[in-house]
Amino acid sequence: MRLPLAGLILGGRAGAWALEMILFVSVPLTVLMGVPLYFAFRRKRSVVVCAVAGLFTGVVGALCFLAVTNPLAALRWSPLFVGAGLVSGLVFWRIAVRGNPNAAT
Repeated sequence: MRLPLAGLILGGRAGAWALEMILFVSVPLTVLMGVPLYFAFRRKRSVVVCAVAGLFTGVVGALCFLAVTNPLAALRWSPLFVGAGLVSGLVFWRIAVRGNPNAAT
């Protein structure tokens, strides 16, 4: 089990799979979920709001995964989706909000 980024770096069949996952899953989810969330919360971007938005995105990703795979695989991978959503929300807050004098908090 490798993460898509690791497969992309290592190349081969894993690299092709990773590229497909990034292009066809990660990017559309980011555009469909991240951009509307950014504009919905652009005036209140506290660490809590960013973390909750990340968790929400992770839960949506886990539900989409459940819709296309078997429940056992979804149960195994859902915590990873939710955790990745939380981490992405916190990383967004750290990079884009904290220490940025132009960011509205």
